[in-house]
Amino acid sequence: MARLVTAGFELNEATNASSPDGAVQGGGGATISSGTFRSGAFALQCASGAGNLSGYFQFLATFAASRTYFFRAYLNFSQFPASTSIRVLDPTGFAWLYVQVTSSGTLQLIDGNGPTQIGSDSAALNTGTWYRLEMSTVINGSTQIASGDARLDGVSFASGNISTPQSPGSSAFVGWVGTPGANRTLFADDIALNDNQGADQNTWPGSGNVVLLRPTADSAVAAGWTDDAGSGTNIFDAVNNRPPNGIADTTSSTGLHQIRDATTGANEAYDATMTDYTTAGVPTGATVNVVDPIIATAAPVSTSAKVGQVGVVSNPAIAVINLTANSGQFWSGTAAGTYPTGWKWSHGTVTYAPSVTLGTAPVMRVTQVTSSTRIAMACFMGIYVDYTPAVSSFVAAPLESRLQAVPRASLW
Repeated sequence: MARLVTAGFELNEATNASSPDGAVQGGGGATISSGTFRSGAFALQCASGAGNLSGYFQFLATFAASRTYFFRAYLNFSQFPASTSIRVLDPTGFAWLYVQVTSSGTLQLIDGNGPTQIGSDSAALNTGTWYRLEMSTVINGSTQIASGDARLDGVSFASGNISTPQSPGSSAFVGWVGTPGANRTLFADDIALNDNQGADQNTWPGSGNVVLLRPTADSAVAAGWTDDAGSGTNIFDAVNNRPPNGIADTTSSTGLHQIRDATTGANEAYDATMTDYTTAGVPTGATVNVVDPIIATAAPVSTSAKVGQVGVVSNPAIAVINLTANSGQFWSGTAAGTYPTGWKWSHGTVTYAPSVTLGTAPVMRVTQVTSSTRIAMACFMGIYVDYTPAVSSFVAAPLESRLQAVPRASLW
C-alpha cells in the first residue's frame, strides 16, 4: 500500500459509490463546482443553502490494524459555520477522531468520545483562501482508532490520544458533515490518503495538486473494439466523458457513451493516447508524485464475464494488471445498467515518482483477456496525477539572501 486515494473531483460526477472521486452523502448540499477550484477544472462544493443542508463526500477505504493513515484535503471557506462547530474532515468515519471548524474560523482536533477537544485551536483562517488540512490517524493492534495529529499547511496544531479507542468505519469524509447554518459554503480539492506501508507516499502527503489525463485520440485499436455506434475509429470520444455516461448493456447509440469488445479473440487491447501532462496543467519543473490509472468497466452478464486488464504503455510504462474490481472481470453483477448503477471502477498500478516527459502524451491500455463472446465494456479511461510545483528559488531562499538579490536603491 501507501497511496490509497488520489482525487480531484475531475470526473465531475457524484453518483457512483465506487468512483475514485468518492460519492456525495448527507442532506444534499454537496455538488461539483467548475467555478471555484484549486487545480484541474473542478472541485467539491458544499453549500448548505437556505435549507441549512449538510453535504459531504465519502471515499471508501479499509483500515488495518497497527497502521497509521494520513489524509489530505485542501479547503476554502466562503463562510464559516453560523454559530456552532462543524466536522469537516473525518479520515476514518464514525466521528471518533476528526477536525471541525468553528464559527470564528479556527480548526480543532476532536475526540469524539466526549466530544472533547484535543490540544489547541489552529490559527484563524481567512475566507476565500485555500488551506492544506492534513490529519493522521493511528490504528492500534486491536484495529481501533487510538490517536492522531492535525496539521494546517504542514504545521501541527493539535495531537494526542482519544480517551477510549474505537473501531474505525470504512470510509473518509470531507465537507459539511453536519448542518453549518443557512447559506454556508466550503470548497474542497486535491484529496489524498496514504498509509505508512511501502517505500513511497508512506507518510504525510504534503503539498500536491491533482489533475486528470483523458483520452484524446486512438493509439491502437484491436479488431474487436468498437463504440456504441459500431465504429472502430475515433472511439476515444466514448471513454473521455466528464461525467462518465455509460449506458446499459449493448444499447446502440451515438457512439459517445462507451466502447466494447464482443469478439472471441483473446488478449485484444485498446490503446488510447491521453492528454499530455503540460496540457493538463503540470508546469515545467514540477515533481510528479503519483500516477494512478483509473477505468470504469462493465459487461452484460451475471457470471463468468471476460477477464480484463488495465495498464499504461508509455510515459510512464505501467505493467497491465487485472482489473481491481469485479474479481478481475469486466463485470460480476446481475446486469450492466447505466453509469450510476451498473459500472465498476478499477485502478491500475499506482506508480510513484515516475520519470515522465511533460509535453509527451502517455498511452493507456485496456485489454479483454479471455476468448469468449461475452462482452467487455469500458465507459471511462483516465490517469490521475498528483504533482508538486517547483518552488521558486527566490521564495525558498533565506530572507537575507533574498534581500541581497533586491537592488539596493529599492530598499529606500
